[in-house]
Amino acid sequence: MTLTQAEKDRIVGEVRARMRTWYSGPNLEAACLYWAGMVCHVLHARGVRAILQAGTHMWPCMGEDDGVSATHFSYVWEPDHPLSVNALAAGGMPEMHVWVGVPATGEIIDVTTCYLVKQARVRAGINWTAPAPPDYLWSSKPPTGVVYRPNREATMLAMRFLAEAA
Repeated sequence: MTLTQAEKDRIVGEVRARMRTWYSGPNLEAACLYWAGMVCHVLHARGVRAILQAGTHMWPCMGEDDGVSATHFSYVWEPDHPLSVNALAAGGMPEMHVWVGVPATGEIIDVTTCYLVKQARVRAGINWTAPAPPDYLWSSKPPTGVVYRPNREATMLAMRFLAEAA
């Protein structure tokens, strides 16, 4: 099923409206797991098979590489990193990103791209100088320099956390 841009806009609008009324946790902008879960829910209701994907996500944040500063704002899946181990031991989610895949079309859907610039500033102190990400990403090919690298273990963990929240 190929959706028009207007249909995608309507679906994202519905997801955002539902999240504003359903999600009661802190930091809506940092709730990628729940955003992705809501996208799956809304798409499944329309007969579209959508699946959670989780792992590493990187978006270019620097307009020019100065050879010193980070060039990408990233959520890197490193399950053996001490911070990840500690987060899991405390019952929390380690650093990773969660988005949606549509197997039939090969599309990636990420409705949290609108928060990346703020997250980079707040979480990492990054002054974003690259072009701002789109309001949301719904594409079969991410923009140049953008990485979505799913990992089976990260995806299974995301699914477990989402099931526990239900």
